Amino acid sequence: MKISEDTIQRNFIQIATQLSGQVPEFNWFFHVPNGGTRHVREAVKFKSMGVKPGVPDILLPIPRQKFFGLAIEFKAGKNKSTEQQLVWQQFLRETGWYVTICYTWEEAIYCALLYCNKNPHDYIQLNDYAQFNDLRGTM
Repeated sequence: MKISEDTIQRNFIQIATQLSGQVPEFNWFFHVPNGGTRHVREAVKFKSMGVKPGVPDILLPIPRQKFFGLAIEFKAGKNKSTEQQLVWQQFLRETGWYVTICYTWEEAIYCALLYCNKNPHDYIQLNDYAQFNDLRGTM
């Protein structure tokens, strides 16, 4: 069964909300409603309000370590970042943000916990530790 990016993101937010009592930074995650399919009138309205295509799915505007914030882009299956997303990811990296692409909610929670200087294994049980071995060295 294929899981959508929306489902992965909702699962991430649900778990992040559950952990927010232990990880106060998690209270400050937010989603910018830039993606998705909209009625033309709604799309025009959002564009006039400043919505920009390509902005990452989840942002955490809290500085940690050497970064000014955390940006998470969710992908499902074999999906890759669009050209507009790549532009935003590069811009955020150049301005001091940590940007990550996550294909599961577990990967996103793991990255978010590392970003917040937490040991992920103290907060969640992960079935496949191998996929996360290289993440710690990037932060």
